[in-house]
Amino acid sequence: MTLAFICLKSGRISYSCNDTLLYHRYISLEPLYASMASPGFAKSIKEIPVYRLFGRYTYSIAGSMYRDQENSKLLILYGDNGSGKTTLLKLVYNLLSPRSSRGHRTFLAKTVFQNFTVEFYDGTVIGASREGPDLIGDYNLYIYQNQKMLLNVFVETEEGPSVPQSFDSVEYRSFLSFLRHFDLTLYYLSDDRQVQTSSDLHDSIHVIDDDHDVFIQLDLRLAESERAFHYVGNSKRRRVGGDVRLQLALSTLTEWVRIQALEGANMGSDSNNNIYYNVVKQLGTSRLNVVDNTEYIDEITEDLKKISREITDFAAFGLLPRSDFTSLISAVEDVPSHTRALVRNVLTPYIDGFKTRLEALRGLKDILEIFIDSLNNFYIDKFVSFNMYDGLSINTHDGERLNPNDLSSGERQLLLLFANTIIASEGSSIFIIDEPEISLNVKWQRQLIQTLLRCVEHRSVQFVIATHSIELLTRYKEDTVRLNNSHELRNAPLYQ
Repeated sequence: MTLAFICLKSGRISYSCNDTLLYHRYISLEPLYASMASPGFAKSIKEIPVYRLFGRYTYSIAGSMYRDQENSKLLILYGDNGSGKTTLLKLVYNLLSPRSSRGHRTFLAKTVFQNFTVEFYDGTVIGASREGPDLIGDYNLYIYQNQKMLLNVFVETEEGPSVPQSFDSVEYRSFLSFLRHFDLTLYYLSDDRQVQTSSDLHDSIHVIDDDHDVFIQLDLRLAESERAFHYVGNSKRRRVGGDVRLQLALSTLTEWVRIQALEGANMGSDSNNNIYYNVVKQLGTSRLNVVDNTEYIDEITEDLKKISREITDFAAFGLLPRSDFTSLISAVEDVPSHTRALVRNVLTPYIDGFKTRLEALRGLKDILEIFIDSLNNFYIDKFVSFNMYDGLSINTHDGERLNPNDLSSGERQLLLLFANTIIASEGSSIFIIDEPEISLNVKWQRQLIQTLLRCVEHRSVQFVIATHSIELLTRYKEDTVRLNNSHELRNAPLYQ
């Protein structure tokens, strides 16, 4: 069996390789899985080489040489109509998705190419290639790690061509297992604004048609708010109308916030469960002190005042209940001097519990603030707010509440983009966007990328974008790759 482009002898991937693959060595992937889970594991795309796309285009798509893995949050593809920008985005998504029954491998089978590779900054290379003259149908999936082959999977197709759902092999299961352990969530926003994702959250939220009425159905494990949903049979459904894609994005965002808030609240609850234990422990070691320990009271009151101020910001999003510490602060300030040390010991576990919960929810609060501030900076004569119980609210400055479907097409596109960006900010993600400038005026196009990057600041998200917008390209020249057909690459090694 001869496998073009994958050279075991040299340990390199090349566009021309006459080496014969006589056998395949399977390497235990468990140590590799452990390294993937380690902090700082690089999940950003460094390069996307493709050979003979549509039988005629060869590209080496590499990010800016001035970027390192920490700053590689943006890769923009620019090219003429028909150069394959949309197909390249779809190839990235369908190659890297760990899902086995959504047509991802069939898309690869139907797409004309000889070799397509995605290289990550950590040295992982995932690709698909064909040998011989046929550029459609059967292909090989492969994974390299630091120029060592880990997996090679032959995918045999049926008429169509298509990969049958029954397709299975030990090698293919290992390939999917690798992608799952790679722990990279993919989002693909197409030019018709359909969203595809490998996220498990979207499995629990989907659009259904029930007697010609459109509903969004949510898994009972994720939807626990009685005010937002009503029962229909054994599931909870919310009636929606208008732009279903936007409604789905907003519903997904609301559920994502609830899940994140629940996890943060649980961390705080764990601390609160220990409050009484710590109180008893503190009392057991405390002694009445006649010394005027004023600093004890000052420390406690300052902590309570700071928590009171911070809770207001969290409560605005429904992440924490509003709390009034005025009476407690007054009572602490009036404590007699001889019991101040005792009061400090009693209240310290209580205050520490609040601090733990605030810290657990701070990241979520910060990203919601960016989301809302970003929308309000773009919108005119409208004010956007968000509460995890009621979802997104849009009001005019006169107080009239608007339905998201009442927004202009550009305003809806922004809301759709930002909502999906916030969802994608969880964990390591690649957000693939085809023509993000659709329906946006020139001013908004100039601000768009900067706002998207701000939404994922300090988070492991990379945007891979295809665009025709000069406004986007001129501001981010270093992150833009022009799709030029590189004939000289056909016989050159891809990795030196």
